[in-house]
Amino acid sequence: MSDRQQNISPRARKPAARPKRGAPVASNRRKSDPRRWFRLALIGMAIIAPVAAVAVIARSEAFALRRVDVVGAKRTSAEKIEQLVRKASGDTGIFSLDLDEIRKSVESERYVRTAAVVRVLPDTILVRIEEREPAIVARLASGKLVWGDTEAHVLDEYRAERGATVPPPLAGFEDGDTTDRVTAENRDRIAAYEKIREALAPDDLWNRIDEVDLRFIKDASVQLADNAIVVRLGEGEYHPRLTRALVLLEAARRGDTETLAKYRVPDVGTLLASADSINQIDMTRANGSVTFSFSKRKNAVDGAVPATTSPATTAPATAPATAPSGTKPESKPPAKPEAKPKPATTPETKPKPAEPGTERRRTVTKPTALLVEPNDARTQIRRT
Repeated sequence: MSDRQQNISPRARKPAARPKRGAPVASNRRKSDPRRWFRLALIGMAIIAPVAAVAVIARSEAFALRRVDVVGAKRTSAEKIEQLVRKASGDTGIFSLDLDEIRKSVESERYVRTAAVVRVLPDTILVRIEEREPAIVARLASGKLVWGDTEAHVLDEYRAERGATVPPPLAGFEDGDTTDRVTAENRDRIAAYEKIREALAPDDLWNRIDEVDLRFIKDASVQLADNAIVVRLGEGEYHPRLTRALVLLEAARRGDTETLAKYRVPDVGTLLASADSINQIDMTRANGSVTFSFSKRKNAVDGAVPATTSPATTAPATAPATAPSGTKPESKPPAKPEAKPKPATTPETKPKPAEPGTERRRTVTKPTALLVEPNDARTQIRRT
């Protein structure tokens, strides 16, 4: 053997031949396979058959609407809700009902706040509702009293029940405008009404109120039940302001000059003479003073001292002149008394009685204000 190395190179492989364009591939063979079509047909039938069966069963008598159960209806008529559901169902079964439309129809009732509609197989529709609760009695612009809830929804006309205590109505409730802004203001009025009721609950002050005026939400006024006097309370401090107003009114009624002097009431005589004609008290002064307003019309009827006349300004009576000594007074025949004409009497006109539930409080006509300053301030009388 020779020591010479031999170089052996591998043979070059020929590239694989490309299939001709006219040669069929495996995918084309699968498309023409009849077994594949048979399998697809079976799958389609498996999907369509249940759907068709459900459609047939849904319209069958087994799933026809037979019962409507209403849960939570106290003030809402359950019979009316059932009528709404059956009207929506027609001759179809419960599967064909549009539950969302039924829910909207039920929630359109005045006392219904929310509603839930559910199918209960095989033949029942369950309607579960949450009702609105009457919270306040509101006086509308027309004077009618209605029940309202905390969300400012007018629920029903107020009808006084026998033996029930009528709550103080809320005046200033806007019912002619249903925009979002007015609805939000009505909610604020109801919230302020609740605060006033909570603040006046102690000492039984709430039961002495006849009406709460919240036309201006931050300037509340209340009307007293026993004398129809309006007390302006403003915003906050409802209990101390009303308590002080009642003390001053009681002192003026009883002629308690000591209590009036304690509160440094100026011109006590004017206040006592016009105590029966007080129709408004303003307790909202920043310096703690109190303003009394009087009705001229009541003074004229009762014959009291007019509110525009102060006792301090009344002119004193003049004394008769004396004759000088030593002279006889001239004798004159007594003058015949002049015949005073009789005042013409006008027939009294009786006011027409107001309709029940539409009574209005007494209006202030050109009032005269008596300003009561606090203890550490200078007293004065201010007339408007």
